[in-house]
Amino acid sequence: MKIGQFTLLSAFLFFNLNAGTIKGKVTLGNEYSTVSGVTIHLTDKKLRFSTDENGLYAIPNLTKGLYSLEVVQIGYKRKFVENISVDDAEETEINVHLEESPFLLNEVVVTGTFQKHLFKETPVITEVISSKDLQRSGSSEISEVLRTQTGIEIGTGIGQTQNVSLQGLRSHQVLVLVDGERVSGKIDDALDINQIPIQSIERIEIVKGPMSSMYGSDAIGGVINIITKEPQNGTTVIDAAITGGSNGRQDYTLLLSHGVPDIFGERSSLNFLLSGGLNKYFGIDYDESDFMSEMPEFDRKNLSFKIAGNSTDRFKFDLKGDYYQDELEWLAGGDQYVHFVDFGNNKKYSFVGSGQYTFGGATILKASGNYSTNDHGSSEKTGAGYLVRNSVTTEQIQTARLQLTTIPYNTSTLTMGVETNDEQVTSQRVLDGRKRIVNNILYGEDEWAIGDFTFNAGARYSNHSRFGDFFAPRFSTLFRPTEQLTLRASYGRGFRSPSINELFLDFNHVSIGYTVQGNQNLQPESSHGYNVGFDYARDEIVWFRINGYYNDVTNLINYYYVSVSPVVFSYRNISSATAKGIDVDIDMNPISIIHAAVGYNFNETTDEHGKLLPFHSKHTVNSKLTIDIPAIDGSIFVRYRWYDKQPVVDEQTNTSAYGGETVSPTYYYSPAYTIVDVNCTSRIFTLFDITAGVNNLFDKITYPFGQTKGREFFAGIRFQLQP
Repeated sequence: MKIGQFTLLSAFLFFNLNAGTIKGKVTLGNEYSTVSGVTIHLTDKKLRFSTDENGLYAIPNLTKGLYSLEVVQIGYKRKFVENISVDDAEETEINVHLEESPFLLNEVVVTGTFQKHLFKETPVITEVISSKDLQRSGSSEISEVLRTQTGIEIGTGIGQTQNVSLQGLRSHQVLVLVDGERVSGKIDDALDINQIPIQSIERIEIVKGPMSSMYGSDAIGGVINIITKEPQNGTTVIDAAITGGSNGRQDYTLLLSHGVPDIFGERSSLNFLLSGGLNKYFGIDYDESDFMSEMPEFDRKNLSFKIAGNSTDRFKFDLKGDYYQDELEWLAGGDQYVHFVDFGNNKKYSFVGSGQYTFGGATILKASGNYSTNDHGSSEKTGAGYLVRNSVTTEQIQTARLQLTTIPYNTSTLTMGVETNDEQVTSQRVLDGRKRIVNNILYGEDEWAIGDFTFNAGARYSNHSRFGDFFAPRFSTLFRPTEQLTLRASYGRGFRSPSINELFLDFNHVSIGYTVQGNQNLQPESSHGYNVGFDYARDEIVWFRINGYYNDVTNLINYYYVSVSPVVFSYRNISSATAKGIDVDIDMNPISIIHAAVGYNFNETTDEHGKLLPFHSKHTVNSKLTIDIPAIDGSIFVRYRWYDKQPVVDEQTNTSAYGGETVSPTYYYSPAYTIVDVNCTSRIFTLFDITAGVNNLFDKITYPFGQTKGREFFAGIRFQLQP
């Protein structure tokens, strides 16, 4: 036995001593920079490796023969290296340079399934807004960036908060995540997306269609996952920017990042990131005689830290904390005799932690926890400064999750998990002052990749503390008959439980003539959603996508007048509604210095009687043009948006109702309008980027339903230090 063991050991050592190695360095872009995490795919063995912070990689233990590599990194053209000859006991050096890509086909996306995919290979319809897109926009608010995406509409809620709609479904049916986790801070049951500081964002992933099988309640229309920047191993980064503009716009941002390699031993790391920002805006009042402010004056502050690292190749961990605070004056009303001003403020703390351990090479166990709490203050003062009312609503979200991912056989990746979600609201505005809802969840997903086909099936079982059990399945498939053409189709069942506000709200605002009451008889919304489409890409010159969708929603929740004298609002279920439409996107790169994109959306959302539901444009068009100017090491960016007329209802803006008059809600069409933005950037002295531009070039204003900001000028400077 000992002789046999010695013989096997000797053979093993001899094999490894005589094995060959492929190694080299990967550089990126015009600066020939290096980063950690570039993916090196050994296609012959279906194995993946990655570069270190110096761009170096090594693939050991190779037998003599010919091999092929595929090298992939976000934002760059992938490269194939074939017929690499490897000999026994020798090192073969292969250095690779990746050029920047005009398209995002090789972007790695994580939101549509539990597995990482290249953008072009994900079986679920996904869109990506990259960090370059964010910087190019010149905007300090996420809402302005999302407006340019096909099929997305931005709405204005109570307190002039900005929320987002997808595929004809309203904001409370779209789930907004930060790094894959829910966050507190909803106002009128929708998250104000401008609470998320734009300077901390690495990219935004948008998944259209029901995603309740992965993310549970609220994901009927889709998911917007805002992914924040990560600290880089072994690298120090300093990023600071100042921007000023019309209407008192002031933006100050700072990001510091530092990575320490090999801190716990070889191939370990500990990385830190700290970022903060301050945003001010003086607001807009187009007509002082009406005693109404169109856009609020605000003051926003944020601070964020991240710690990420690994003690071994198998164990990784991260911890993130966020602080956000704002103060805004969002409504001034009345007349020359009775004048009042409404103020709002938010103070939010969020903490997320996770750890994962890899067993062997095919099984990953990950545990994560999320805690987010927001205090929303609301007060009203008379014109003379006397306090009329003051209240604070505290929303708290806690999530714990344990997830296992394994590869049971070569063509399958299986993910299973358990999760609990605890949501609480404490407020004078809810019955009994405090309400709590708990969801306990089991979920799973299996993905098969066989030849040119990828098939993904997922399901989520939820046990809701008030509404009991709900089962949400999803099926999606991808077929790539050629390298250029990709076909996709998916079906999913979505659901949305009535929120705590919709169930238990008890808001008495008789001082200005109205009351809002919850409805404890509400039932959960549910939906069946279908998406079918295809992509076509050719030679880094053109990329084309068409996606059709159909969503059938039952028990749709909407607000309505209970009575008009006195004015009482509440919520009710509509028996059914349908949202159907088509998205068309074309990206073009006719020559190296010009990149153009055009998008078109047709949407029709109707109730059970075929009547159009309000606040949706039937047709929208957006286009973007980027022209690189090598002489100034910069570019010109032009953004065009056209919105068709949309049906609206004045239930929340009819001031006669609040005065106690008996009125009925009025339905009418807000006019179509066009917005054009222009931005120019230039790099000077290698470390500085200057930017200047004008938003809403032709000063188009549509209020209260539509574009509320007129022409605004801005300019800024950014300092970046990254070795």
